[in-house]
Amino acid sequence: MQSSSGCLLVLLCVTPFADGADRKGELFESWEQAQRGIRSLVVEFTLETTDPVYKTRDKATGTLRLMRTRKGEVLASYEVISKRPRGDKPERFHSLLHGGLIYLLNHDNKSAIRFELAGGDTRGFLETHFNPFVVLLDRKHAEEKCEVKVAKQDEWYTYLAVKPRVKTQGWSSLNLKEGRIVLMNKASEDVPKDMPTLLWYTDGLYQFTLRIKTWRLNADALKVEEFAKPEDRPGWVVVESPFQRKK
Repeated sequence: MQSSSGCLLVLLCVTPFADGADRKGELFESWEQAQRGIRSLVVEFTLETTDPVYKTRDKATGTLRLMRTRKGEVLASYEVISKRPRGDKPERFHSLLHGGLIYLLNHDNKSAIRFELAGGDTRGFLETHFNPFVVLLDRKHAEEKCEVKVAKQDEWYTYLAVKPRVKTQGWSSLNLKEGRIVLMNKASEDVPKDMPTLLWYTDGLYQFTLRIKTWRLNADALKVEEFAKPEDRPGWVVVESPFQRKK
């Protein structure tokens, strides 16, 4: 999923590849297997947001941390720090998933907005408001909502093209007009086989490019304390989101 994925194309193919349908099946199987065996995940990336109308380009660095507790609970933290010109203080975006609740954290004033999702639809919230490619974590769900095609393969990479099947608006819609993903055919030092190294998508207005710097699966000993809810942090204030749907 990336506008600049053309820079990565290798024009000379030196090995045979699975056809598109077979390769797509391999990818979904690999992702599902990784989800079943996950204990911890740390992904470091850069994020570039482009406004093609006003010709602006914002750059940021980010980290996704995820762990599964012994009780099976999934905890996650998503943090992006935007660079600012002229030495201005960087803008920090930090969200947290804990106990089926999603929080947006403001570290400057120790406050957080809490989202309690209708029906516990965490995946729907994340794919709409954080990253539309969350839809690919479940093949049946992905193929109901999107057309997913292998656009190209070479020795090192597989290029996926993703488009929504139905254009909808609203809370539960997939915030995606077009997307592309570059995935590894072989493991590199920083990214495992079948995992994305580059993501690009547009919502019809802005373009978003994520470049994966490192992808560490079950390699980091994360601690539950790193994902503490704001309610359990001294001095923090938590308010309910005024925009969330009620149960």
